[in-house]
Formats: sequence, C-alpha cells, structure tokens
Amino acid sequence: MRIPKAFRSLALTFVATTALSTGLTTVATQLPANAAGSPSDLVTAVQAKKPKKKRTTVVKDLSFNVASFNILGSNHTDGKKKKRSRYASGVTRARWAVDLLKTHKTSVVGFSEIQPDQLRTVLAYGGGKYTSYPSPDAPKKAVPTAIVWKKRWWTLVSTHELVVPFLGQKRPQAAIVLQHKTTGQKVGFVNVHLTPVRKRDKSFGEKERNIGTNRMIKQAQAFASTGIPVFLTGDMNEREEVFCDVTTRTDMVAAAGGTNDGNSCQPPKNIGLDWIFTTPQVLLSQFRFQADPLVKKITDHRVPMVRATIPAAGS
Repeated sequence: MRIPKAFRSLALTFVATTALSTGLTTVATQLPANAAGSPSDLVTAVQAKKPKKKRTTVVKDLSFNVASFNILGSNHTDGKKKKRSRYASGVTRARWAVDLLKTHKTSVVGFSEIQPDQLRTVLAYGGGKYTSYPSPDAPKKAVPTAIVWKKRWWTLVSTHELVVPFLGQKRPQAAIVLQHKTTGQKVGFVNVHLTPVRKRDKSFGEKERNIGTNRMIKQAQAFASTGIPVFLTGDMNEREEVFCDVTTRTDMVAAAGGTNDGNSCQPPKNIGLDWIFTTPQVLLSQFRFQADPLVKKITDHRVPMVRATIPAAGS
C-alpha cells in the first residue's frame, strides 16, 4: 500500500518533535515513495546524548629547590673601607648570584648579608621572575636576611615579626608563609643571620646568638603548630651547637644530615655556618654545599642547596 505524502510528512514531524522533547538526537531516513510497506517502514535511529566526562584533578607531590646563601654584602667589598678587595662589586656579584640561582633552578632562597643595592639587582637582573620579602626599599636593617622566591610558583600569604640582637642592634629577620600556586600548599620560611664570632674570641656574641637561636626556634615552632611544613635557613654563625639546639628542641632535621635521638646529638660531618633545617614531613635529596668557581667569585661562603619534596595529602 502506498503511503500518502501527507501521512509521511506527519510521521516525520511527530518523530522529530518527540525526540526534541525528550532531549535525544534523532537521525531519520525515509524509504522511497514507491516502496511497499506500512508506516513502520520509516527507519528512525535515536541516539542518547553522551554524558560529559568529569575532569579529574591529579594531586601531585610538591618538589622545589631551596638554598641558604650568604652573598657577602656590598658593604664588605665596596667603598674606601672595603675589607675584601679581591672581590668584584656587590652589584656585579649579585648578577652572578642570579646566574647561580637560575643554573640550579632555585625556587626559594634565604639570603644573608644582602644589601639594598644587591637585592634590587637580583630582582631586576632576574627579569621579573623573582620577588622578595622584605623589598629593597625596606629599612636597611631589615634587608640583609631577605627571602627571594620565584613569582611563577609562589605567592606571599603572611609576614611575621622576628627581631634578634646583632652586634648591639635590634635587627629584623625574615619570617613568612608562602603558598604554592599550583598545589595550594602553604610553607613557612624563617631566615636569619646571627651575630658572628671573632677569630680571637670564640665566645664573642654568644649571648646574642643564644637569644637569636631561641627566637628563631620559637618562630619555626609557631609555623609548625599550624600543620604546615617549615624551613629554617640562614647564616647562624655556629656549627655543632646550633645543630644540637635546633634538633633537640624541635623535630626538625638538617639537610646536611646528622642525628639526634634525644640522648645523643651527632652533628653532620660536612658542616658549615650556613644551614637548612626543615620539618620531618619534608623529604630531602641532592643536598650539597655548592662551592664551584662561580660561587667563589661571589662569596667567601659555601652555599647549601637541597631538593625538597612535600608529599601530596594522602600519598
């Protein structure tokens, strides 16, 4: 029986309307007009809409490089009263310091002795990749322990007041919390420069260093009490003593190694005045005291560096 055109058009309209009302995608194929059959010969393929795939967020461990860098302040090498004449100017050495940070892909560095002209050079020569706390325009006493980090990866969350005695002065030290932009992980950083000793008098500045050690430990403990990982860096002008103080009074470990079980304190064999300590949830690797020819052109200190990994929650 031949199906009248009017009925065929009506059938197609009905199928299309039904498909639209049910939210389905319809593909209809009409038989030739002269084909035999009934209205059931109208072949209709109905396909359901595919559900959108949900994006899954993969939480990864956070790994980055940390350094503690006594850059040798320009106040020691520049001007008429320069004490270390064999070194280039502070600004020149600051540019070399940026080259060193780039070579070793350093993400966060705690400086010691850095002066405003040097910090300004680090930020400018770094091509806008770095920022700092405090800024080069902060009070001069606050600048020498500036913390510098890569802007691409970190944002400043908070700053905290930490003041220690230094050669009879009250000197602010850098204590901050940074947040990693990709993982959202917050990390506390405390960076200090404690009173130096004198070659002929090893006890010189002992009282000031003890006060400074107490205050830096309290600040590190305050950060750790919030549950975040913490790094304690800087030129502490002590070797065995500061290691045992920090590892006895906190659960922090030294990147350089060493052990302290509460009964026996065994400082690391490879030891210096510049330190990197951190809380135990941080995994450390690739530690070294960098002392290549470029470092020796920049400073009279070795530069401790380490790879830090903070495991993702639940891993």
